Amino acid sequence: MTIPASDLSLLSELLDAALELDPAELEPWLSALPPARRHLAPRLRDMLAEARSTRGGAFLRHSPQLEAADEAVAHPGDRVGPYRLLREIGRGGMGSVWLAERADGSFQRQVAIKLPRLSWGAGLAERMAREREIGARLEHPAIARLYDAGVDERGRPFLALEYIDGQPVDTWCEAHDLPVRARLRLFAQIARAVSYAHGRLVVHRDLKPSNVLVSTDGQAHLLDFGIAKLLQEATGNAPGLTQEQGRVLTPQYASPEQIAGDAVTVQSDVYSLGVLLYELLTGQLPHAPRRPTLGAVEDAILEGDARPASSRTSDKAVARALRGEVDAILDKAMQRDPARRYPTVDALTQDIERHLNGETVLARPAGPIYRWRKAARRHWVVLTAASAVTAAVLSGSGVALVQAQRANAEAERARLVNEFVVEMFNTHAGSEGSLAQIPAQALLERGARQIDSKFAGQPLLQAQLYGVVSQMYFNLSAFEMAVDFGTRQVEALSSAGERGRPLAVATLSLGESLIDLWRWGDAEVRLRRAIALAADDPELLVRAHAQLAFVLAAGQGRVDAGGKELDAAEALMAHHAVPALARANALFVRGLWLSDGKGQIDKSIPLFDEAIRLALEAEGPTSRTAMHARTTLGAQLTFAYRSEQAKPYVDAALAAMRSVGGPDDARAAVEESRFASWMYTFDGARRFADVVATVARDRAALQSRSWTVPPHVLAEMDLHLGLAYMRWGDYVRGRVLMTRAFPICMEHAERGLARNMCLGHAVVAATWAGASAEADEISNRILSENRALYTGNDLAWAYEQRAIALMHERRYDEAQAVLDAFDALPGVTPPRDDGAATQDHDRDEARLVVALERGRFDDVLNLTERRHLKADQRYDDEAFVARASALCGRSRFDEGLALFAQSLPRLARDRSDANPRVAYWRARMGLCALAAGHARLARVASAMASAAIAGQTAISAHLRAPVAQLKARIAGEKPASP
Repeated sequence: MTIPASDLSLLSELLDAALELDPAELEPWLSALPPARRHLAPRLRDMLAEARSTRGGAFLRHSPQLEAADEAVAHPGDRVGPYRLLREIGRGGMGSVWLAERADGSFQRQVAIKLPRLSWGAGLAERMAREREIGARLEHPAIARLYDAGVDERGRPFLALEYIDGQPVDTWCEAHDLPVRARLRLFAQIARAVSYAHGRLVVHRDLKPSNVLVSTDGQAHLLDFGIAKLLQEATGNAPGLTQEQGRVLTPQYASPEQIAGDAVTVQSDVYSLGVLLYELLTGQLPHAPRRPTLGAVEDAILEGDARPASSRTSDKAVARALRGEVDAILDKAMQRDPARRYPTVDALTQDIERHLNGETVLARPAGPIYRWRKAARRHWVVLTAASAVTAAVLSGSGVALVQAQRANAEAERARLVNEFVVEMFNTHAGSEGSLAQIPAQALLERGARQIDSKFAGQPLLQAQLYGVVSQMYFNLSAFEMAVDFGTRQVEALSSAGERGRPLAVATLSLGESLIDLWRWGDAEVRLRRAIALAADDPELLVRAHAQLAFVLAAGQGRVDAGGKELDAAEALMAHHAVPALARANALFVRGLWLSDGKGQIDKSIPLFDEAIRLALEAEGPTSRTAMHARTTLGAQLTFAYRSEQAKPYVDAALAAMRSVGGPDDARAAVEESRFASWMYTFDGARRFADVVATVARDRAALQSRSWTVPPHVLAEMDLHLGLAYMRWGDYVRGRVLMTRAFPICMEHAERGLARNMCLGHAVVAATWAGASAEADEISNRILSENRALYTGNDLAWAYEQRAIALMHERRYDEAQAVLDAFDALPGVTPPRDDGAATQDHDRDEARLVVALERGRFDDVLNLTERRHLKADQRYDDEAFVARASALCGRSRFDEGLALFAQSLPRLARDRSDANPRVAYWRARMGLCALAAGHARLARVASAMASAAIAGQTAISAHLRAPVAQLKARIAGEKPASP
């Protein structure tokens, strides 16, 4: 059967999703497909049945349809999806690449169509899905964009990418006879694009000249992220596609760890970039194997050292340009041990730019003569014009040499660090007021500039100073700058040859700063590195294992993996005398793991309390660890609708922050706004007017500071305030706030809980406001992302969001199918009757309204008989009015109206008179009253409900329906069927 071109991309998407499901999930999932996709269900069943009949998805390899679709038989003029092939422009290990154009004339842009080799077999669909996912993340002028992906009518998977009319970078350099400095500048373009990808958790893994095209304007374009891996997968040594399909790399450009099959990190790309640059500068690869075999190439990379680039060229001018600094840069980039390379591509790029700017290159030992020569080159006009200046510089150089020698002693470095800090604060010695009034951002920026200029050539001292500044930025909640200076500290220690505790501490601190930016993948890399560096230090190991557990469980949703890291920390504490603060941190993370990861909040509270006690004992009443533990437990209790129990923890944390003043006072403003919104939204423990006033006051306080507020901090405040407006009933204002904040939130959120927070706010705004297309897209996205991370009951929230989105479109049967599909998932336990698991509450809230709208009144009555629903006052919002409506549906009008009279005032408490959610239930009460013969009560309810939504411009069809039905029945008109 021929599949229309319009369905191919959708079929590919659905097939990718279906292949991730367990067999028991397939039929419920297929049954839950929306009407616009149901016509594809038979084709999907056939493909999935074929998949089950072969091993490991080998149907992609053995399907007769796909065998006939091998890219080898592609010809000019063939249709591939909506594209027409024009001519083949490339062929390699992954398949062929064709220049193509849209065959349907929708736009004239030419694209490059990639047709992978189908002989790859089992992992083909997964690889295509990965490339599609990665391509969507990468939007950079030096990275070829991904436009489309799918499967054509002949079963060929394809990717449509930006077509770059250019030459491979090595060919382009030779054709234009570029000098060394121009080649270095061009390489810096490439490196910055790779660094951008690393910042989005993507490692390229196959950097080589043919994957870099240079267009006629001299712009480099990086191609082919088709074998890239998400950073968290690469560093986690996870099995999967690479094991199934073998290594996919170009050995001559691969790093030693890729050849050896070890974990791939950003430093693997650093190595490959070094090889690429070496070839661009010399025309030769760095390793010369003894035999022209693959094994010999791998042996040379694993065991041999590359000769200096300057010795591999016969051009004396080129050799002279490479000798010294460029040789040192290449040597550092291509170290066999990843720990000895540049830690990031940014560090490599910065060293190249230092060389081009005549500044000190970190790859070279910074001796006094070398520093003097660099200074002389930069300032030769001044030096030749005034001998007095020369003498002064020479004198200063001598002083610096003496300081560098003396600074080898830890005590001397400590003294210089103290003097540096005192000098920064002395700048403001004459000012009035407290520390809270110091312009901290300006102070730190001035001090940071001094580190580079005043202490050049003293990497150990610079490292300590970078650490001081990083910690100050961290305390200001300026986490981007904390990461920047933390990275500099690690680089300075590495360049000084430090491999002991100082480097482990700095790496661990950098990982903790990355956590606060939600950069979970980068944090995981740094924390695992810290564990390797701190192999014989129990205190650091406990701290690093606990922080890694937090990243894995809370940040990435890998709860079991996080538990193993906590087990490792606890085993160390059982056999070693670990300081109280390290124990406190491990207990705190274990408490969070229990409450958030396992839903056992009552078991977690004693662990949090003990962590707080130990932290206060170790650090005093202003302990930062205690502050963090208190706000985290406060959040867990608030999310469990126990705001009154959370309040003492939150208030104690805020009081401690404000007693410190300065940056902590600002942090208190952020936390206070967050909790004000949460406590109002989750269980009405705060008044709406108080929330608005609190957030406005705290936002003004933040913006009045002398330092720049990170955008994601204000974005989070907008999200929480927007959610409060949604509960209040102003959907327009709430959606404006959340729409404004959503892109910033997503930019800083990688996966797991961080993305769920962003997506969760967005789907609420779209769903309640009736933006059905947007709600569909986001709720499906939530479901897809969460199914990739979680199992069992942990998926309840994602399924609920999808069901609620369908419900608000009045697609009630489909919403019920989604809820039923969740019940059928492996590992899902029945709802508990003791009120202990809040996910059961949320699941029931969706079920109540869906069952009610489907006329399943007995289901509603059964659900609301559960003790935890009857006892939990939060369920005044839904359970009791739903029960009242179900009683009316069973003609028990007096009981229903009595329950409405009791519950509706509580539902409307501290909500706007124009709240559409209240109007919905008030209209249902009116329908009940009308059916019971109480026409006057029905007219009053209709007037109130109609007035509430009269001026609303953004309400879902679900919320409008009963208001319209009531009005029509009162007027004697026949209402539209639900």
